Amino acid sequence: MFFRCEREPFLQAIQAAQRAVSSRTTLPILSGLLLNLEDGTLTVTGTDLDLGIETQFGVEQKEPGAMVLDARALADIVRRLPDRQVELSLDAATHLARITSGPAHFEIHSLDAADYPALPDPGEGLQWSVSYPVLRQLIRFTTFAAANDDTRASLNGALLELEDGEAHMVATDSYRLALFVQPQGAATSVKALIPAQTLQEVAKLLVDVPEAQAQITLGKSHALFQLGSTRVVTRLIDATFPNYRQIIPASFVTETVVDRLALQSALERASLLSRGGAVIVKMEISADQLQISASVPDEGDYREALPAQSTGEDLEVAFNARYLLDALRVIPNAAVRLRCTGSRSASLLMPEGPLAGGPATATSPAPDAARQQGDAPAAPEEAGGASAESASGGRFVYMVMPVMYR
Repeated sequence: MFFRCEREPFLQAIQAAQRAVSSRTTLPILSGLLLNLEDGTLTVTGTDLDLGIETQFGVEQKEPGAMVLDARALADIVRRLPDRQVELSLDAATHLARITSGPAHFEIHSLDAADYPALPDPGEGLQWSVSYPVLRQLIRFTTFAAANDDTRASLNGALLELEDGEAHMVATDSYRLALFVQPQGAATSVKALIPAQTLQEVAKLLVDVPEAQAQITLGKSHALFQLGSTRVVTRLIDATFPNYRQIIPASFVTETVVDRLALQSALERASLLSRGGAVIVKMEISADQLQISASVPDEGDYREALPAQSTGEDLEVAFNARYLLDALRVIPNAAVRLRCTGSRSASLLMPEGPLAGGPATATSPAPDAARQQGDAPAAPEEAGGASAESASGGRFVYMVMPVMYR
């Protein structure tokens, strides 16, 4: 095996595939990247058996072949090579890979490519084409709410539903729930529970090309994301996701509209009382004011009042500050609407008006009490009040459970 290439595309391919390599594996072969050279194309593959990433680019081929090199060592070496040009060859007799760039020469041990596991084939499944910006939105607005708990597999992923001309993606850790709905056009119907960590890695691979399309195959046990010359294959979570449609509230006793950045900054200031633990903030909602307070034993107290426009009953309700901040940091709008069902039941946090970047429209008024009644909604705009719609029609809603405040 012997090829010559530019350093930057080689490093980019290594870094992409390295995202699938686990640092905690007990199998030495899984600590490496498979380099396969054929017909002038170098394919770089990484996998931890649950997630696999494979990317390709063209090189100047001298001799085809394959080898496995330690992922971290290879990335560190290529990142620090002194010249734009890189040569890499394999001595089949000694199993030494030689990396040369300008005056720098490295020799590192390789492993047998025949021992490297092949990426799984998702088989014949539903094919879905979605633009990079839409896929990025689906991931960005939901996966932060997923759990990371080995005992609750169903909550470690984001549920993707394609039905009735819409794509729904939803994630929850049982304390909060994030839902994004996007018109997707195709008359398809499928559900897949995708690991949230995989989706976050997919998002990092989405280049900033608005017209680019991701080709997604949803099989019975695996999903494939084709992103240009990069393939991401992941095992789906075999578990039942909660019926989120039944738990999103449809009626509210109090609603308040407040400046998003002002609320975010106030919650960040309240969080300064914490030394790593959760900070519980109490919100006192009245007609023209949202008062925020926090008290942490042996640390101190905090209080701040923000101007707000509220309807309904005056209310005191408390939340984990981090849960609110997680949503506020992904919402791009100037204002948000907090819709409360009471001090001990779920509240909704939504962008006020269309999601920023969409067509300018007037702010929606608060719904009247009669229009608030009805079945639990299947989509954010059905939850009443201001819908959050992007230029492509996307809608976002965030449900968060209150906590006891002492």
